[in-house]
Amino acid sequence: MERNILKVLLCGSIAMGMFAGGINGCDIIGSKASVLSAASANALNKSVNDYEPEFFEFYESTPHGDVTFYDANGLVIYEAREGDRVYFTTEPDEGYEYGRVAVINEDSLDEIKVKKESKGHYSFEMPAADISVNVLNFFRIPEYDLEEIKEGMTFACKLGQDYRFVPETDGIYEFRAGDTEKTDLVISCEGQRVQTNEFEYGNYCTLKAGKVYKFSMTVRGVDNESMIPPFFINKTTSHEVIVKDVEHGKVQVTYLHGRRPVVGEVDFDAEISLKFIPDKGYKLKKAYLSCYDTSTSINASHGLYALAMPNSDLTVKAIFEKTK
Repeated sequence: MERNILKVLLCGSIAMGMFAGGINGCDIIGSKASVLSAASANALNKSVNDYEPEFFEFYESTPHGDVTFYDANGLVIYEAREGDRVYFTTEPDEGYEYGRVAVINEDSLDEIKVKKESKGHYSFEMPAADISVNVLNFFRIPEYDLEEIKEGMTFACKLGQDYRFVPETDGIYEFRAGDTEKTDLVISCEGQRVQTNEFEYGNYCTLKAGKVYKFSMTVRGVDNESMIPPFFINKTTSHEVIVKDVEHGKVQVTYLHGRRPVVGEVDFDAEISLKFIPDKGYKLKKAYLSCYDTSTSINASHGLYALAMPNSDLTVKAIFEKTK
């Protein structure tokens, strides 16, 4: 006669009992009992005892600095479960300051809400996906007025202060400010205004090699003693369009006019078209574009989206789902 040992929940305590005969499993609560099949008992036992929560990893991109992750007890960690509260600190290199922080869901490319605990200390709730933490554009603080800014130098721009820039070659240059509202930019050369623009984050100006250009910025409603972090000037050039991890469909990248396929790098401001083509039985669920280390969702109506190429590599991600 087969004898089975089962866990019994009785009057709020756990006991072990022995049962004989044809009963494969028994769950007793108070005076009530229910009979389980052997398969059900095994499945229940596995779900309770053998369940191992999935851990998801952290990645970080921190030019001129470091990021450290830790849990609520202050222990350094390298992975976490869905729903865990993850804390991290950012430490800039010598001569640099704190920049913007972005936490990105690596599956969807959505930006995750981050809570600032204190200066350089942040936290977020872990999603069911790997994440990347991007500490964007640590900036160097200018040490004196009218500093001669070099192309590609990233720094904190003091509002209302004049800066000097001498381009090495002719071309279109990008003046880009991060984490600001609309900014008024004034550029002058040899006492004459070259350009006055209101721009949000980025502005472009045609400059001549060897000329001395002075520029200053203001933000409406913000004290001129404030700093804009970060700020940089780059000459526009060509960049890549990267289609990332597409399943159950494909993305075609062509020039908007002439519909020629994009091969290699694309010149700045060239107009391109993205066509999202699902496999049979699938449809486009979401589409994302990522450039300048930030990501945004787009509305690809009828599977099409057109844009001008930014002065940065452009990453495209498409998520296709089964049709009902």
